[in-house]
Amino acid sequence: MDFLTPLGPGDRLGSYTIVRTIGEGGMGTVFEARHDTLARPAALKVLSSWLITELGRARFEREVQACAALAHPNTVRIYDYGERPDGTLWYAMEYLEGWNLKQLVELDGAQSPARTIRILHQIAGALGEAHDKGLVHRDIKPPNIILCGACGVLDTAKLVDFGLVSPLLEPTHRRLTTEGHVIGTPRYVAPEMLRAKSELSPATDFYALGLVAYYLLSARHAFDGGSAAEILYKQRSEEPLPLTALVPSLASDLASVVHWCLEKDPSKRPQNGRALQEALLECYDADQWDEDEAAEWWDAWRERPPDDTGPGVSPISITAPARPNAKDRPIES
Repeated sequence: MDFLTPLGPGDRLGSYTIVRTIGEGGMGTVFEARHDTLARPAALKVLSSWLITELGRARFEREVQACAALAHPNTVRIYDYGERPDGTLWYAMEYLEGWNLKQLVELDGAQSPARTIRILHQIAGALGEAHDKGLVHRDIKPPNIILCGACGVLDTAKLVDFGLVSPLLEPTHRRLTTEGHVIGTPRYVAPEMLRAKSELSPATDFYALGLVAYYLLSARHAFDGGSAAEILYKQRSEEPLPLTALVPSLASDLASVVHWCLEKDPSKRPQNGRALQEALLECYDADQWDEDEAAEWWDAWRERPPDDTGPGVSPISITAPARPNAKDRPIES
């Protein structure tokens, strides 16, 4: 990764010493680090040097400020922020040992309704707090939700990566994006985000969360295709295959909640996190999650991290910047 000054194990950023590289992405690199005095592990996100422009700096600072303003237990915590003398920008956040939901499905296949409800309920709460503070995440997707055992509670879900966060009330022309660019990941973009003058709302995030739920329950994407442009067309114009056609054993109440999130019209989706949480708790499988079963699962898989993370497991995924032409974009999951 291109930094103003190369970084690696043993290098220091503020009060943190880098232990190892966790992962790299279009916007930067995430390192595992340790606080020099507190001996507390942390994940350091460092912005790539080519993004240290006026716009890149503004986006990075907005991400840090947005996360720092949130205190929900299912949102990743921010510890610190800094800039090196050479201009390198970084921030320190909670280190999460676990799997993101993309890794989880690749590792373990489709998830049970009970576990899916538990995950969705937690993330709906995290989004509810963000929305109440006037923020929309805009990048809800499986890699940006981490399943871990934070605070000793197994199957704790954490929302991460606020790199595309935007104020709900900010005029479209002032958002930190570039005109004509597709912002987000094609498989997880709400239809209204594809319009030139999109109106963001909490429903924008809930659409993407519905797509995450669809993926968790079926191990399939609701909309897929051979190119980003094809997928984006389907997001705008087509309905997903009914979940019960893919998972015949799935209770109709949970399937209905997922498809409620996937309404093309934002006004017909859940309008706040509490409404979605209440609907999830009314589902037949809502009380079927079992802590002992979760403990057995974690014991069985703890020593088998996904192939693309290496030992220690990746705590954070990194958002890649949007590209100008949807037809040229790689299809991300």
